Amino acid sequence: MKTIGAIHRLTAGEAAGGYPVRLRAVVTFYDPMPEHPEHPTLVVTDRTATIFVTADRIPFPVKAGTVLDIAGKTSPGEFAPVITQPSLRFVRQGAPPAHAPRATFSQLLKGSNDPAWVEMEGVVEGVEITDDNATLKVGLADGEIAATTVREAGVDYAGLVDALVSIRGVAGSIFNRHGQLSSYQLFFSSMAAVTVEGLAPEDPFAVPIRGIGSIMTYAPGKIFNHRTHIRGAVTLLWPGRLLCVADGSGSLCAITTQTTALTPGEMVDVAGFAGIGQIAPGLSEAVYRGLPTHGNAAPIAIDGREGLSGENDAKLVRIEGQLITQDRALKDFTILVSSGNLTFPVSLPRTPESKLLSNVEEGSIVRVTGICAVQTDSTVSFHNDGHAKIKYFQILLRSPADVVVVRRPSWWTAAHSLRVLELAFGATLCILGWSLYLRRRLRQQTELLRYQATHDGLTGIWNRKAICDLLERESKIALRVRKQVGLIMLDADYFKRINDTLGHPAGDAVLIELARRIEMSVRSYDLAGRYGGEEFLIVLPGCTGEEVGSCAERVRKQVGDRPFDAGGSPLAVTVSLGTAVLNPLIDTQQDALAAADGALYRAKQSGRNRVASAPASLAPTSYGPTRHGPDLSCGG
Repeated sequence: MKTIGAIHRLTAGEAAGGYPVRLRAVVTFYDPMPEHPEHPTLVVTDRTATIFVTADRIPFPVKAGTVLDIAGKTSPGEFAPVITQPSLRFVRQGAPPAHAPRATFSQLLKGSNDPAWVEMEGVVEGVEITDDNATLKVGLADGEIAATTVREAGVDYAGLVDALVSIRGVAGSIFNRHGQLSSYQLFFSSMAAVTVEGLAPEDPFAVPIRGIGSIMTYAPGKIFNHRTHIRGAVTLLWPGRLLCVADGSGSLCAITTQTTALTPGEMVDVAGFAGIGQIAPGLSEAVYRGLPTHGNAAPIAIDGREGLSGENDAKLVRIEGQLITQDRALKDFTILVSSGNLTFPVSLPRTPESKLLSNVEEGSIVRVTGICAVQTDSTVSFHNDGHAKIKYFQILLRSPADVVVVRRPSWWTAAHSLRVLELAFGATLCILGWSLYLRRRLRQQTELLRYQATHDGLTGIWNRKAICDLLERESKIALRVRKQVGLIMLDADYFKRINDTLGHPAGDAVLIELARRIEMSVRSYDLAGRYGGEEFLIVLPGCTGEEVGSCAERVRKQVGDRPFDAGGSPLAVTVSLGTAVLNPLIDTQQDALAAADGALYRAKQSGRNRVASAPASLAPTSYGPTRHGPDLSCGG
């Protein structure tokens, strides 16, 4: 094989034959992978095509533009053919190819040429920096792609946000364990491969102000999504997480990492990238600045039915109901309130002040003021005339003062009962009333103990014993209905480093948010539990291998695409995931857990922040080494 194009014309079966390769090519991307120098990322291009080279340690300096003579063998790779067992010889230092074909995301998804030396144009919507890499979140005309490079000292990557850029780089596929394409990512060598076609405004608030009601409406000829600038009154601020505002045309909430203090009613400028929310649109990667004026931030009164209608999404509302209980296991301080026949959560970030809410007695009638946030079931929108079906709504509080006790619960103590019953029915009915009270308290305590026995005390999701019991239940159901059960085992990458450098409170905060993002990524009837430490297990009833792989990739993106809040500072967190499919007719639960753990081990060994899948056969000899050794029992 003398050209890369000839290698790409091989089928997977032909590439597995190990045809000899001898060719000359130029390096278009190289990442030495400092944490895993034995497995660098090397991509080369000749006049016909581009290809990955699975090289071990390279004994001489390599960078984009290095010309190499390569002798090796063909291999099918995990998606497209690659060159393996290479012998590399340095020829000279040159430059990457000056021309790269302009490509769209839709063209990449055809999957006919992987990897590909391309040029892509879009607006930088966000930046994520790690010790070794910088990743630009680029909004394209027909999609979104993550563009990653080796981090260069002194480069202001954040200054690219909202700039229109063209990036020359290598487009590489993202695929499931069956070798089926799911998305693409872009690798570029350095800032020399980036051309700024349109500078980002020096002042993000210099662009014209838009009314909230006009966001995400039809606009002819619109191609790229630049920052949107809105101005309104603050209706809620959770520093470093969420800012909600309202103007005369509507309300929205913006995701932000900024922590600048604001007060409700204060006028504020907000700039961010508009996107689809649950019902109302929202902004992401938002920045803001307070203004020396105040606007109208008065709440509107609603009942439970109106909260569930979706018409009040992102609006500041006021609603009355009865406090049912407190949920102490969640990340945010949460109480459950009942209004009519609907029960909804009311949440506030945990701070020393939020503990004041614990003084409100269960059974009290309360008036709650906060942002109405709905959650939808998008899978049924087609059957609902195109409108998303509302699953539930919750109220986001601004402060403990947003919960006002209208009426305390009935004072039905033993002393009061005796006093009343002395006038009416005497001591017998007093004893009966006391008995009913004790039964109710016993029932509440029993429910609390049951919850504590099955849920992880830190993250609020299922604990190890419970998730394993649920896996056994789903296995029995799958056996009865002749279905499969998918498993995903995932582990936070470099978690010990977080505890060692930022402290255990920051590590706990990461685990809580990680559990929340996992639950956001799976179906409502899927099951997620903390398996131990920073490791989690997800059980997916009735899933095929392809569906399990897609879900794992969705979890990986949900975790890695947005930084975590670690004590007020943004922190990039990634996970490695291993998947397996349990066929209860032939596999045991132990085999499935070991297979998923073995796949997780391979994901870790392959560089982390990726998904690896167990082979179709879960026989113990097929899934290789595991992270836990032979003991993968589900014991508590």
